[in-house]
Amino acid sequence: MSAPFQREIEPRFNSLSEFIKKSINLAARQSHIPIVNNAESAKFKLQAQHLLDRIQNAISCVEETDREWISFIHTRTGSELSDAKADYSNFLLGQEGDRCHFHNLIERGREAISSLEQALKAHLNCEHNVAFSLPHQTDNASHHQPRHSIAEANENIHTAHQASLNSTTAIRPNGITTIELPQIKPPIFSGDHLQWPTFWAIFEATVHSKPISNAEKMSYLVTFLRSDAKKSINGYHITNDNYPIVIDLLKRRFGNQKVIGEMLQQELISLPKATNATQSLRTFSDSVERLCRQMRSLQISDEHPVISSIIKSKLPYSVLTKVLERERTEGESWTAAKLRQAIHVENRVRLV
Repeated sequence: MSAPFQREIEPRFNSLSEFIKKSINLAARQSHIPIVNNAESAKFKLQAQHLLDRIQNAISCVEETDREWISFIHTRTGSELSDAKADYSNFLLGQEGDRCHFHNLIERGREAISSLEQALKAHLNCEHNVAFSLPHQTDNASHHQPRHSIAEANENIHTAHQASLNSTTAIRPNGITTIELPQIKPPIFSGDHLQWPTFWAIFEATVHSKPISNAEKMSYLVTFLRSDAKKSINGYHITNDNYPIVIDLLKRRFGNQKVIGEMLQQELISLPKATNATQSLRTFSDSVERLCRQMRSLQISDEHPVISSIIKSKLPYSVLTKVLERERTEGESWTAAKLRQAIHVENRVRLV
């Protein structure tokens, strides 16, 4: 019954898998492409955009067949419905040792799109920074800047910061042109370890990577800090030399990956157990997916058997029995990735 849909998905699965591999290789090359080489730079941008289009198109094609397959399943009843659901859930593709459900590959495709878009953005930012780079300041200039305490300068900094975010390119008294910072502003950071990766990613892109002085970067930084985060750098004057010091201090205190990983695992342990209701299982699945992806983004493995055990302990009995049965059939315990995939497919099949 499901064979036509499987035959249609398989070649699209293979194409998507190949595009993902190419995108990973291209994204890895980004940092080695010389910005001053216009031909190489143009080639990279063209290849990146081409792969982005191909991956998105391949995902759309697989999803279209997926919708048709789901619609077909909904027309079945009795034993035919059970067989159709089993065909859908157990349909794995790929090379031996790396076989997965096509929904898992779709997620990999979206991750590849995100990674390639970030690489392309980083490349464009480098081009922008080269084009608008400022003259190098001498050491003497950096040491003769006026020194202000954070407490004294805060109000003036806030006013200047808001004006800068809303202004066009301006000319300094010494004739040096300053660039306009993006309208997107970093979120306020108060010292929550779990919020540090997001805060730093946005601050790095919008301020830290820009060709302005370290003193200016530090001025922007303090306007986004509150509570424990701000207290941790009290006493450091706003100077070129102090900026890398406070950045290192903040990273060591709030960006400790081991601490963040432990907090993510604790959040996973604290998740309420899912019920057999579709909405409950979907909410649980979304939470598990978010936590595991956060761990992976920090290079923290989510494949430890303890993680799998925690996820299993939160599953409703009907879903857990299916998982245990398939584990016995395959002769091995499932990783967190396979569990997430199985829960996702279970949610998909329940769309009746």
